[in-house]
Amino acid sequence: MSFKTYGIIEGMKYHFVYCTTCLVNDKRYIGIHSTNNLNDHYLGSGVLFTQALRKHGVDNFEREILFWCDDRYEAIWLEAIIVRPWFVKRWGKGKEFYNLGSGGAAGKPKLDHSNYVARLQSFHHGQFIALEPYRKSHVRITHQCTECGHVFSMSPQQVLTLVGCLKCDKEKKLIASQKKMQEKIAARKTQQQEEKEENIKNWKKRREETILRFQKNWL
Repeated sequence: MSFKTYGIIEGMKYHFVYCTTCLVNDKRYIGIHSTNNLNDHYLGSGVLFTQALRKHGVDNFEREILFWCDDRYEAIWLEAIIVRPWFVKRWGKGKEFYNLGSGGAAGKPKLDHSNYVARLQSFHHGQFIALEPYRKSHVRITHQCTECGHVFSMSPQQVLTLVGCLKCDKEKKLIASQKKMQEKIAARKTQQQEEKEENIKNWKKRREETILRFQKNWL
């Protein structure tokens, strides 16, 4: 697929990840679709899935939209997260799903550096930047997190499936842990102060009772 054709798809109004279920055998197919018409009756593609369509008939299939996406890139990203290689190995290839390969690959044009930078911006909203030119999806290049300044080497394919910066997440967890510890210390100090005041109050009460008892018995 050329970038010109891909641009037409990207310019469509609706983008989503879907799951089509065969009502005869309960097998499913997960894919992505971009369209201007939600009633276009698109059910999916793929060798096994189209064979199943011909065998059981279109009326025996039902499509469900799993995720609505802002653009085609986001749909590809979500499909890549859901339909992982281990997912296909365990459940795909006709076992429980008709998917033959991992998601996020079908319908993508070959990337160059400018398009990879655009995809980074679309996926991570400017959190990551590439410090080296894009070569191949599996070849490591240097990236940087714009929030914490962390520089790391990772393949573009891995970066596009990241949920967030690993160092930022680690620092956030550390800050959260420190905050939780401070709250525990503050709560303990408050408890100790309350116990101290209660002890003083009880001591004064016992002293007054002792004085009254002494006065009553001896004076």
